[in-house]
Amino acid sequence: MVLEMGVSPDRIVYANTIKSSSHLDFASEHGVTLMTFDCMEELGKISDKNARLLLRIASNETGSGITMNNKFGCRLEDAGNLLQIASFMGFKVVGIAFHVGAAYRCPDIFARSIAEARSVFDEGIRIGHPMTVLDIGGGFTGGLRSHDKLLKLCETIRLAVDEYFPASSGVRVIAEPGQFFVTSAYTLVTRVVAERRKDIEISGKLLNHKDIFINESLCNCINRNLFRFMDIGMRPLNPPYERPCNFLSTVWGATCNPLDCILDKQPLFEVFVNEWLLMDNMGAYTLVGASGFNGFGFPPVHYVASAAGVTAVCQVLKSMSVRSGYGHMEQLVKHRRVENQHLKRLSAAPGMFLCAE
Repeated sequence: MVLEMGVSPDRIVYANTIKSSSHLDFASEHGVTLMTFDCMEELGKISDKNARLLLRIASNETGSGITMNNKFGCRLEDAGNLLQIASFMGFKVVGIAFHVGAAYRCPDIFARSIAEARSVFDEGIRIGHPMTVLDIGGGFTGGLRSHDKLLKLCETIRLAVDEYFPASSGVRVIAEPGQFFVTSAYTLVTRVVAERRKDIEISGKLLNHKDIFINESLCNCINRNLFRFMDIGMRPLNPPYERPCNFLSTVWGATCNPLDCILDKQPLFEVFVNEWLLMDNMGAYTLVGASGFNGFGFPPVHYVASAAGVTAVCQVLKSMSVRSGYGHMEQLVKHRRVENQHLKRLSAAPGMFLCAE
């Protein structure tokens, strides 16, 4: 998809440390050579001797709400040995990569990780690797209410980079701010399907409580694992907009899954059956994970763009791989895609036309 959008291969980072051999072959065939690794086993799978490698290290995880270190990144004490092995196997390690995870409480986690990357960088230079790239990963705050937090984060990163990787070092610093770019790009509109009065007992007291049912789900566009970390705001689509949050409520998703609980016993404004609710900051880790479980399907997406941005939006949509979302439907989607391409070729041929009745 990125290549089809016209991005040059030398600007692409194959950032997953664990790679399928067929994907490595595809990368090599298309000139994508910059990629991460974090273990000796992955080095054995890379056949492209033009590969430019980034050793991914486990980041400093102090204060991280969701750490990546259990899954990706070598321990700092193992980094030197991996750099030696890469050199012995004839690979060029051109830099270091890390990812601080998500929902961190303090921007200093970046400063500590950059300092640790410097020590591994120096070890790579000592071994003889051409170390010129620092990839500080993702985890950048995005969304409608994060401006001040983002400014503090940028200041922290800038100070750490100036200290450990100043411009005079010639090191290129790159990042993966996908979440920052897309978080506020999408807003979900969901309908209140039903409500039910169901008083509950908390700490020996009987409290007024409502169950609210909406037509979206943790099994679809609302991320079941990350929802509580994502600063998603919920508000009415129609007036009155300013409603006091004084109704103890549980918000349930649409499916029959008893774990499909979006908000559990939280203060919420009064809602009405059949009204629409807006959920903002729904651009990251949401629609991409939709499954259509229980047959509720995928919400239609309506794009709103300025006149100047329409062409760019259309280009992105045309370059996307169309998938059904269901494994057993995938062959049908592929078949229809081939059919459509064939019809387009026929319609473009001179002296021919197609007529749909």
